[in-house]
Amino acid sequence: MKIEKTWTSAHGKLLLFGEHAVVWGHPAVGLSLESNLKLSWTPQESWSFSKIPAEFQPVLRNLVEHFQKMRFQAGLSPLQPGDLFISSEVPVGSGFGSSGALCAAFAQLFFPSPSLSGEFSWDTLARGAESYFHGNPSGFDTALALREGWWKFQRQKDEISLTPLKFRRPNLVIGAIPRLSSTKNLVEGLAEKRIKDTRGVSSTLASLGEIANQGALLFQNETERLDHEIGRLFTQAQKALKLLGLSVETFKTIFETAKNRTGALGAKLSGAGGGGAFVLIYPSPESASQACHYFELNYPSSTWTLAPSPVFGLRNRP
Repeated sequence: MKIEKTWTSAHGKLLLFGEHAVVWGHPAVGLSLESNLKLSWTPQESWSFSKIPAEFQPVLRNLVEHFQKMRFQAGLSPLQPGDLFISSEVPVGSGFGSSGALCAAFAQLFFPSPSLSGEFSWDTLARGAESYFHGNPSGFDTALALREGWWKFQRQKDEISLTPLKFRRPNLVIGAIPRLSSTKNLVEGLAEKRIKDTRGVSSTLASLGEIANQGALLFQNETERLDHEIGRLFTQAQKALKLLGLSVETFKTIFETAKNRTGALGAKLSGAGGGGAFVLIYPSPESASQACHYFELNYPSSTWTLAPSPVFGLRNRP
């Protein structure tokens, strides 16, 4: 039987709480985004990368080699060579999980099974592949890439706990600015700080984990004034992230403008920091939309790698 073109896909993500803390065993809260990445494979005699810029092709070759090795370890024959093509709505290198989505799409292509548990599950395979990008990934980005909805995540040693959260649809706005450092460098830099100041850094990471726990409870309980309570936690989390040296001056300016000019209830970076993704929260859909319009009128387009826009997230589906 002739094998035709195959597509796999995975979601971008937004971290609400628990950045960096999640790497050290504390909980985090996040959601899968409507934006996704699609990977196509068309069988042929050798591997090629259709219309993909040359600078990205070595990474893809590494991923192909990695997943072929994983198929060998699983007792499977190599996947037939093919032409790979990527179509993505997830901004690259901005903190919305582009590498996690890519690894999740590769895992589904090379292991076309719906399993989400075990040594050769999509979760385990995708997280292992993401180490090429981030060194010691938590696994949350790839977990969100493979799922829909809002989730609480915690990894302690090799045990991963994922808890679905109620779909509450707070009034969120997301955006991104240019990054000054890569996720890998930021994670490794924080690990070095933790060695030099174990008590101080560990205490701040633990506080971020506790904020994530409180955030998860807001979604699980029928919390009144949900947006105000999330805004309060955003403010606390941002202070902790700044204390860890993960924020940048541009964030300070944007967040002050968001609160003082557009009525944001809270603001924080999202993801590894050093620039990149951020998230704001507003009291109503109308105020969120008006805030996006304000930023469009008052900031040059060069400010953003992703201009501020409302985000709703996806309903939960494992």
